[in-house]
Amino acid sequence: MTTRVEFTRIGFEDARVLRGREKKSFWDWTDDLERRGCKALDYRLTGLSPVDRLCVRHLHGNLRAIVSFDEEATAWIMLVGPHDESDPAINVYARLWELCGLDVPPGGERTKPACCGTDGLPPEIVDEVDDLVNRCNQALRRGRR
Repeated sequence: MTTRVEFTRIGFEDARVLRGREKKSFWDWTDDLERRGCKALDYRLTGLSPVDRLCVRHLHGNLRAIVSFDEEATAWIMLVGPHDESDPAINVYARLWELCGLDVPPGGERTKPACCGTDGLPPEIVDEVDDLVNRCNQALRRGRR
């Protein structure tokens, strides 16, 4: 079964500005995401909902993609950006925490479980994930790489 891949507005803008190896690794990975769904992601984030329903893919260098799934098993590319703790304006995780209304990353041990459940399906959908996708669609980028 093929997974439909969609972008939030901010995720599309993030992908649009990629260049060189980052761009190639991103687009090669989206093909894999379409073919393999949640198996094409490295791990699921841990913490409170909706963070614990989001999955991450490490791409070229410190580039990360954050993905959620909807009821139709569509993969939503929510954010793409560097994991750079020295600059919160471009750090993909700092941007995610802000969209989730968090000042700091969720506490607790980060176990990085597989994105797919034991049934091979993506994380169960909750209303907060739909709300987060909507916030990504409405967000304006604060800065560029």
